[in-house]
Amino acid sequence: MTTNAGNKTHPAPTPTRDETAHRHGHLNNETKPTQSDEKGDKMKLFGISLALCLLITPLLLGDVIGTGYVMSDVGLRSQPEVADSFVFILSKWDTVQIVEERDDWILVRREAKEGWIEEFSMRIIEITDPATIVQDSICGEIISSDYDRVTGITKTGMSEPLWIARDEDKGEGMAIHLFAQEVKFPVGVYSAISITIGIMGGGCIDDDDKAFILFRDGSRLELKNEGDFNCDGIFKYSLIPAFSSKGAERFKLLSSKEIEILRVWTSTGSVEEEFTPEQSKIVMTAIDCLSKY
Repeated sequence: MTTNAGNKTHPAPTPTRDETAHRHGHLNNETKPTQSDEKGDKMKLFGISLALCLLITPLLLGDVIGTGYVMSDVGLRSQPEVADSFVFILSKWDTVQIVEERDDWILVRREAKEGWIEEFSMRIIEITDPATIVQDSICGEIISSDYDRVTGITKTGMSEPLWIARDEDKGEGMAIHLFAQEVKFPVGVYSAISITIGIMGGGCIDDDDKAFILFRDGSRLELKNEGDFNCDGIFKYSLIPAFSSKGAERFKLLSSKEIEILRVWTSTGSVEEEFTPEQSKIVMTAIDCLSKY
């Protein structure tokens, strides 16, 4: 190509290598993006998106105010109403996050799913040690809660009486049943463990009759019947650890030592039964578990 300047013809200047490179975008780092560059950009976008999700999700789902687990298979509802439909089902011992408490209902979350559960169906805990879950699982094998919809009262205790000995043909036997309860005193309300001893075919029990416990290590404990006179063979005693030093000492004995022999006095004499090591451990575990309610 040539240019005209007046009547003279001059050849067009040849572009330098730098100018040629500049026209093709290869100068001053203006290189074409490589495959690794594109991959890096995508990773950056993914990181930004993930960060936004982590920030937004808690706002959408709500803050966690606690933890807990369910004590039986139970359905979670979309609204805090008995007539509302189930969202999904939780299995016994499933742990959940607690999002909100409203009257007798708790909004819980598990695996990004939320639903309402009635308060009596679960136990609220703070999990700080894996051993907590282990101990709570052991408690769940022998302890259960029953909710009375008429009275609105939840009764927590041993799932069934522990029979120390039983002979249905002779109509004789001894059973022990433990429940958590609250005892009111003028100075306040205290948590207690109700101990009920049932004597089958043993006669009447007066309101001042006594029960004697011999532990395997040789120590002894004496309890006085706090129930009314009855001919149903029912002996009752309330164990209140926090009310007095004597109550705390009795709780320590019953929750940490194996019972060997239990003797209860009735109108016809005394009824005595020997505990197996397994039966002793069940009583110790039940007392320890109920002390947490």
